[in-house]
Amino acid sequence: MSDGQGHNDYSNTTSTTRSNRSYEDDEFLTAVEMYAPASTREVADEVGCTFRTARTRLERLEAAERIRRKDFDQLTVWLATE
Repeated sequence: MSDGQGHNDYSNTTSTTRSNRSYEDDEFLTAVEMYAPASTREVADEVGCTFRTARTRLERLEAAERIRRKDFDQLTVWLATE
């Protein structure tokens, strides 16, 4: 998100998709902890959102240093920060 001046705001904890379903950061964090290491697909399935929504939210949580990622060839997994 941008504040109109090119600054990103990662403090928003909810987002809404086309289905108007609102997702909390805690849903994504819980899924990451449940499957650790969690694939994006596992998180999407657990939360009940699209792969794209999960990927965007996981990247946002990573930018906020709430989770971390590991890349293996063509697979990305997500881990809780320690």
